[in-house]
Amino acid sequence: MAENKTKKGVPNEYKRPPEWLKDEDFPSIPKEIAGEFGMEQESQFVLDKALVKLLIRRIRAMIVLKFFFDKNDAFYMTEVQKALGLCQYTVQYNLRKLEQVGLLKSRRFKDFDKSLLYFFLPNSNRKAAEIILKQYLWHVGFQLARYIPMERTTVEQIKADRRFVDKCQYFGLTVDEGIDITKECPHIKTTYDRGITFLERITQ
Repeated sequence: MAENKTKKGVPNEYKRPPEWLKDEDFPSIPKEIAGEFGMEQESQFVLDKALVKLLIRRIRAMIVLKFFFDKNDAFYMTEVQKALGLCQYTVQYNLRKLEQVGLLKSRRFKDFDKSLLYFFLPNSNRKAAEIILKQYLWHVGFQLARYIPMERTTVEQIKADRRFVDKCQYFGLTVDEGIDITKECPHIKTTYDRGITFLERITQ
């Protein structure tokens, strides 16, 4: 996957928020997610709204976090890199950042190669990670909604749209995951007819 980098080799997305995530364009925290911020802080990760808003701007960091959330296991850097198809620098940078904020942990296992540093998402942090990913996907749904036509279009036609497929990949999603979160976007209307699912964008 190609990386946009500045002259110093740092991905642009870490320098400034992407255009699609400006607060004036999208609600910061949807109600159904905001309510979960009241969860008791049982994890080592402090679920702070400002920190969450900062984290979800790091697209590659969210892709890495989603990988650990979905797999629920420990992996060393090369395994994560191969699974996600990202460059070594990007994976290393985001593993360290997610560890620095307290979401991921790392350790070496005596029963395995001691030279390998494994990263994992502690069970105590899974609820916090779930809420962060919900917020990330909420915003991504608005971006993917831009590729839904203004007229009724079948899901199969959308899945065949190369632009939609490429955007799903960019955000670390399968096409089916992209369709599911797009359905949740308030700019999208979902209808059904004879077992066929249709989507249409109802606002610019």
